[in-house]
Amino acid sequence: MLRQWLNPAKARYYSVSLQQDLLGDWILDATWGSTLTQRGGMRRTLLEDRAQGLAKVEDIAKRRRWRGYHEVTRPVVS
Repeated sequence: MLRQWLNPAKARYYSVSLQQDLLGDWILDATWGSTLTQRGGMRRTLLEDRAQGLAKVEDIAKRRRWRGYHEVTRPVVS
């Protein structure tokens, strides 16, 4: 699962990816940064199960909307 948000007013993006690794663990990768520069960051979080991951993704989505981001369906960053 991949979800991305863009804040055009601040030229910022935020992306999350929820996936299961080869050992069966659920991983949430979050990346963020500027669409104008190479600056940004990444955080990887190990989760107990898929349900916890989906809940975290929804929490992130709420926070992004509150901060002025809009969800996008096209890739922001490759």
